[in-house]
Amino acid sequence: MATTDRMRDVVKGVAALATRSRMLISLKWWGETVVQGFLHDNCLLRASALTYVTALAIVPFFAVAFSVSKGLGFQNSMYIRELLLRVFAQNSNLVDQVIGYINNTNVGTLGIIGVASIVVTVFLLFNNIESSFNVIWGVTTGRTPVRKFTDYLTLILICPFLVITSLSTTAYLQKSHVLEQIMGATMLGGFRAVVIGFVLPLLPVVLGLFVIYTVIPNVKVKFGSALIGALVSSILLQSTQMYFISRSMEGSQYNAIYGSFAQVPLAFLLMYWSWVVVLLGAEVSYAMQNFKESDKGGVGTAMTPLVRIQAALELLTLLARAARLGEPPLASHVLAPKIRLSLKDTNKILEELVHLGFVVQIIREEGDGYGLYRLPQSLTLMEIIRSMLSCDTCPGSRPLREVDADVEQALHAFYQSAVASRENVTLEEFAKKQDHKGGEPALENKGQVV
Repeated sequence: MATTDRMRDVVKGVAALATRSRMLISLKWWGETVVQGFLHDNCLLRASALTYVTALAIVPFFAVAFSVSKGLGFQNSMYIRELLLRVFAQNSNLVDQVIGYINNTNVGTLGIIGVASIVVTVFLLFNNIESSFNVIWGVTTGRTPVRKFTDYLTLILICPFLVITSLSTTAYLQKSHVLEQIMGATMLGGFRAVVIGFVLPLLPVVLGLFVIYTVIPNVKVKFGSALIGALVSSILLQSTQMYFISRSMEGSQYNAIYGSFAQVPLAFLLMYWSWVVVLLGAEVSYAMQNFKESDKGGVGTAMTPLVRIQAALELLTLLARAARLGEPPLASHVLAPKIRLSLKDTNKILEELVHLGFVVQIIREEGDGYGLYRLPQSLTLMEIIRSMLSCDTCPGSRPLREVDADVEQALHAFYQSAVASRENVTLEEFAKKQDHKGGEPALENKGQVV
């Protein structure tokens, strides 16, 4: 009996160790995915571009955002001043100038051109943010102009009310006795100081980032993924702001160099690192939402010409099967796990196939999908392969250079031999052959030269 108990304890210990090992491996993979995506998507460069656009658009943004609520005096509230002090690294003079500009903004005196220039500047900011987020999420198509106008305008008008509500609630909790009633006397002291000084100020930031991560990308972002990204980035953002604010208080060395303009570079640095953190949070959201897909081997695949061709054949086979069975258009997030590639790489291949005229993107309310544009019986494997190798209409392609006549003749002869081969079947025949084998279409040795 004792031996049985010991064996049971050993089995439980091994199972617990295996669980911890899987968690560590998953955490390691998740961290690598975030870092690789951050570097691959050039987030530092994108943060620089967003900083420049933000510097141009931040004052017009607040002017447009508070144009409707100006009658209520929101722009003069202490909460908005507190928010602007965070943005401009506690530069009170700059904040006063921004609020003064907002108060003096008058649609009647600006005229049509002035109002149009302000609105275009604000929309340019949102368009750049959406473009950066779409790159992170692997989305190749942005919103239509009509959707951009309606979605951006909604965000611009709703943001002030969300900010005011969130900041006022936070201030109320910080100054009232609600915390004592919630936490109790035993949990006060140092913990209460942490909650009031760090946790509560995070709430408006988390709310704002959650809305941004959910609404801005032109893709459906799950609630949990957006929330985790918002939590991670808000903690980093709060820490970054606290650091820069402390540096601005100790800015004697900056005053020696920049004089009265010492706060300006600090404000730009804070703006830049804030965008770095926001983009990092978007990468976190993407990694969380695509964890299961990428855990199957969809991350880190080198997109060599062979892999692109294999993925194109697999995608076209899946779409041909769906068309034959009368299924609705397939979304890219459904196709990505089936071909064992990341969502980003899958979207790139689908975009190439759309440009080649093999696939059509279908816009639907429940989400975009893809279907065959060409009849599968009119499309041969060699036509697909050659088109993928010489896609001069695909994004980022360059005109073909002149080739030596002997080389061109040899390649043409090789192509004609491949066309005449018995293996050069139509897409319809290839899809049926895969159905007879059973399971999903799978090409062996993906990424290896065969």
